[in-house]
Amino acid sequence: MSEHPRYIIKTPADFLTIPQEKLEHALKDFQNWIETHHALAALAKDIPALAALEADVSEFRWVDDGLHEIIPVFETKEPAKETKP
Repeated sequence: MSEHPRYIIKTPADFLTIPQEKLEHALKDFQNWIETHHALAALAKDIPALAALEADVSEFRWVDDGLHEIIPVFETKEPAKETKP
């Protein structure tokens, strides 16, 4: 079984590395990725446990597998440190 092509998008220019015939699929998945992050941010306002998580939005990783799945990556935020006067 062959590995599906993978692309890391950090700038708009990185979309140029995707074959033109696959670009529509990549852009649809990118749109879904953005919508997923907006939905999770809205949930975090209502669910305190989610507020401690921070989604990694520094890059969009697209796998050309035809599945159109979005898998967010989260890290735990460091709690704010109290400063004493």
